[in-house]
This record gives sequence, structure tokens and C-alpha cells, in this order.
Amino acid sequence: MSGYDPHFLLITTANSKDQVKGLLVFNQDSSDATRVNLHHISAIESGNFEEILDVSLEFIWKTMHNSSIRIFLHHFKQQEDKMKVNEEVKGLLK
Repeated sequence: MSGYDPHFLLITTANSKDQVKGLLVFNQDSSDATRVNLHHISAIESGNFEEILDVSLEFIWKTMHNSSIRIFLHHFKQQEDKMKVNEEVKGLLK
């Protein structure tokens, strides 16, 4: 992971800090100080992914000094050994 100061944040419920809902990993880009690189975002339960994505992006916009967020989309292998981007995530980002 290139860039400055990686941030690893556990997303928890408001009621209990022990109940983890997801994980966010990002950092400030070293080649462009106005850009944040989002390296990883995940949800424990796939049905909560959109909520985790919204909370994560809101946190980045409010706490970092940036004008853009670069998102590294996850690719996974399908049964036929072809790489494919997660279309659900790609659709949420448009």
C-alpha cells in the first residue's frame, strides 16, 4: 500500500462497540495530496454493505483533506477462472 498513514477502521454498531459490522482501510495518496485511496471495505453481512459503504465514504469526506477518493474495486475469480469485478459494488459507486 503506497501513500501516507494507512487507516484501519472497524465499523461497529452504535449500541455496542464490540459488535463489528465492517472494516475500512484507506490512506492519503502520496502523489496527490488531495486524493484518498480506499483499499478495502467489507461488511460482515453482505446485506449491510451499502450502509457500510455510505458510512465509510461519509467518514472519509468529513475527516480527510481531500477532493477525490480513488476506490480499488475488488475482483474475484468466477467458476470458469475468469476475473470479474463485483458488479453490485460498481453500481453503488456510480
